[in-house]
Amino acid sequence: METAEENYSVETVNNNSIKVDTAVGFEAVTSSTRPSAPYNGKPIRETDTGSVYFSNGSSPASGSWVPIVVASGPVLVGNVGASAPLRIHTTSTLSGNRLLEGRRSGETHVGFLVDFDGRWQWGPGGSTPPDTNLYRSAAGVLRTDNNLVVGTTRVTAPQRLRTTSFTTASGTTATAHTIATLSIPDPGYSYVVQLSGAAEIQSVAGTQTQVSIRLTSSAGSLVCAAGGSDGAYRHCVTPTAVWPKSGSLTGASTFVLVQDRMYGTGAMTTTAVLALFEALVIPA
Repeated sequence: METAEENYSVETVNNNSIKVDTAVGFEAVTSSTRPSAPYNGKPIRETDTGSVYFSNGSSPASGSWVPIVVASGPVLVGNVGASAPLRIHTTSTLSGNRLLEGRRSGETHVGFLVDFDGRWQWGPGGSTPPDTNLYRSAAGVLRTDNNLVVGTTRVTAPQRLRTTSFTTASGTTATAHTIATLSIPDPGYSYVVQLSGAAEIQSVAGTQTQVSIRLTSSAGSLVCAAGGSDGAYRHCVTPTAVWPKSGSLTGASTFVLVQDRMYGTGAMTTTAVLALFEALVIPA
C-alpha cells in the first residue's frame, strides 16, 4: 500500500531488504545450487561440502567461483589453482624473495624465515639477524653454511685456512726466525689439524738449519720439522703433520712456521719464493 504523502511501497522495501539480507555475507547454498547470476565479489558457503568461494565476476558464472577454503583442498594465498593444503603465490607486484617470516612484536630481526626458493634461516631474533641456514645449493644437494648436529654427531665439513703473509730473513744470526703465523679461531667443536708448510732456506757452511712447525711461538712445542740447509745451496723444505698426535683440540690455536738451527752459529736466510703455510681443520 502506498501513501500519497511519502510515495513509497512498504512491500517493495521489504522485498528489497530480503534481497539485501540474502546478498550480505556468505550465502548458504549447495554445490548444485550456486547462484546463476552472482555479482563480482559474491561470497557463498556450500552446506554440503563445507567449501567457501567468491565470484570473480567472470562469465560464465559457473566458472567464476574462486575457492577461499575448500574442505578437501587448499587454503590459498595470492592466487588460485593450488593442490597443496596451503599454497602461497608470488605476484609481479611483490618485491623481494621472502615467503614467510616469524618475528616477535617490537623486535628488529626475524627469528625464522623462508624464502620463495626454499631457503630456511633461523636466528635469535631481537637485534641479531639470522645466523643459521639450510638450503638447496645444487641439484640433489642440501647445504648449510653453518654447523649441523644430528643426534649427538656433529656433521661439519673441514675448513681450510691459509696465510699469505711471510717474513723473510737475510743473513740473520738469530737462534730462530719466524717465517709465518697461522691462527685458527675457535670453531665451536673438537678438532684435529692437518698442517702443511714450505719455505726456501739457506745457511752458511758449518751451520745447518731446518723448517719447523711449532705451537704458539718460535720457542713453542715442536709439532714437526724437516731439514735442512748447510752451505751455499738453497733448499725448499716442506714439513707436514697432523696435530695433536692423539686426542683433539678445542678452542682457538696458533701455529708458527719457523727456520731454526740444528747446529752452528752462522748466518741463515729465508725467502718467500716457495713459501706455504696452511691448515685443514677437521672435526674430531
